[in-house]
Amino acid sequence: MSCTCGPILFHLVVGDWVLYKRNRYSQKSLQSQ
Repeated sequence: MSCTCGPILFHLVVGDWVLYKRNRYSQKSLQSQ
């Protein structure tokens, strides 16, 4: 169970972090225009 749960949790966290960073970056570029 933990063998499959670990990677899935890791991907979810990384995916959330990437989306968050992407949103922050797009907001910055929008403000600078």
